[in-house]
Amino acid sequence: MKSMTESAGAVAAVALILQSGAAYAADNVAFHLDWTAGGISAVHYLDVVEGCLTKQDIDITILRGHGAADAITKVAKGVADFSVTDLGVIIGAISETQAPAKAIMPIVSMSPLAIAVAEDSPIKTLKDLEGRKLGSSVGNAALEYVPLGMKLVGADHAKVEDVLADGSALNRLLLGGQVDALASSITPPSTPSPPKWKA
Repeated sequence: MKSMTESAGAVAAVALILQSGAAYAADNVAFHLDWTAGGISAVHYLDVVEGCLTKQDIDITILRGHGAADAITKVAKGVADFSVTDLGVIIGAISETQAPAKAIMPIVSMSPLAIAVAEDSPIKTLKDLEGRKLGSSVGNAALEYVPLGMKLVGADHAKVEDVLADGSALNRLLLGGQVDALASSITPPSTPSPPKWKA
């Protein structure tokens, strides 16, 4: 698979500022991932295993995520104290719903949000998505950017059929030809510099 989009926005953590001080009872903190545990989220589990947070009197519970939009909603509703989400989703949530949350730090320098297609796909630009099926999952931040990106290049997202499925099924849908492209978080192989793709 290859990705077609450049960075759409930095992934950010929405969090409470945790301060150390005199000896108190451990703070119980709920941390909401933006997606299922794996890869980039491994460091959070390492904190738990190594006792880093326990030493700071923090008792943390890590919750599985269901997309960047869901993660910000969980913080806004008080279900989680902080979460991993996408900066663009935070900005949109605050703008549209006055969500009581803020971004405090970036986690990655380049957003992993992208459009992915099979290597032999005829889709080369965002305009090429017209008339095709685009797979994604509910709350997936990547899908939030597609209409904006298409508009910027003179393409019409209304001509794209969005196919929503569970995140675990997305690769299977693409490889099985049930969708023509994916809007999702893509972890590319390490390269000296990000690839440049035409819009």
